[in-house]
Amino acid sequence: MIMDSGGFNLDDLIQVEPNADWQSATDEESDTEEIDELSDAQTPTTQIEKSTEPLSQYSAQEINARDAEAYVQHLKQSGRGNQIPAKNDPNYKRTITKISAQKRKGRYNVYLGGEYAFPIAEALLVKHLLRKGMLISEEFQKQLEVEDNFSKAYTRALNYLSYKMRTEQEIRDDLAEHEFLAQADAVVDKLKEQNLINDLEYAKSYVRTAARVNRKGPRVIAQDLAERGVDDQSIQVAQVEYDLSEQVENACALIKKRMKKRNKTSERQRMQKLNNYLFKKGYTNEVINLAFDEMEPEVDEDEEYDALVKQGEKALRRYSRKTQGYELHQKTKAFLYSKGFKRELIERFMTEKVDD
Repeated sequence: MIMDSGGFNLDDLIQVEPNADWQSATDEESDTEEIDELSDAQTPTTQIEKSTEPLSQYSAQEINARDAEAYVQHLKQSGRGNQIPAKNDPNYKRTITKISAQKRKGRYNVYLGGEYAFPIAEALLVKHLLRKGMLISEEFQKQLEVEDNFSKAYTRALNYLSYKMRTEQEIRDDLAEHEFLAQADAVVDKLKEQNLINDLEYAKSYVRTAARVNRKGPRVIAQDLAERGVDDQSIQVAQVEYDLSEQVENACALIKKRMKKRNKTSERQRMQKLNNYLFKKGYTNEVINLAFDEMEPEVDEDEEYDALVKQGEKALRRYSRKTQGYELHQKTKAFLYSKGFKRELIERFMTEKVDD
């Protein structure tokens, strides 16, 4: 709510009345927003708060002190608005007869000729010196509606940005989802001027977070950024900081973590699974091979044989239902070979478990 230096309340000066029929008059729903995924990097709140440089075609989206003071002084001098014409006067239906505050802070409803006409933001109320008794042409009303729609779209974009950084495409998608598609270009232009959206900076921040926190490989990171609408050139520039040594370091950390999980598989099969896992995480074959060379995992033959025994006994139970003797022997060996176990360990198992 705007107050002038002398303590006058804006609502008193424009004779704002409580809006008894607010639910039918207002064009807006309650101001709520659900938070989605954890941010890759937070948008500085102070940057938004200081962004007061308006677009030229919407020069009063933000209220400044000079505008507010001029508005208050104008209302004082005009005696709280112009006189409302009689109902039978041709101008009555185009005259502001009431300005009522909505429940949402900073939003008002304007009535022409005693009937609800349109909603308006407080910034535009100040910019255009709207007051009770003022004559509003149809063209001027359309202009106000255009500016007000932009104001709502811009406010929506700021709210969407308040949780974390966003790409231009994410902003456009959100505006379209909230039926502000027509205002998207102007809103995006303004946000770019204020440096509140910058796809290159977003990409750099995302690469840092994805590499250091999630240990993603460059290919998956590039896919993620492309899905968010970041162009190829920005992606390439952003990934420069994610050099080969850091990629190998991350891949080694992932291998070490996965190697702690022992399972009933051969060493060769386990290494193949690790290779597939790293590839899905977005690492190239070059990085994967370098990581394996650096890790040089030691093979514990006792653990390897224990895993083979479990797989071999499983094969024996399956094949012994329909085969015996030589055929059972061959099928069991073939099964163990397919699992990647070494020949000498397979022969040991066949001697100890089958031939006996």
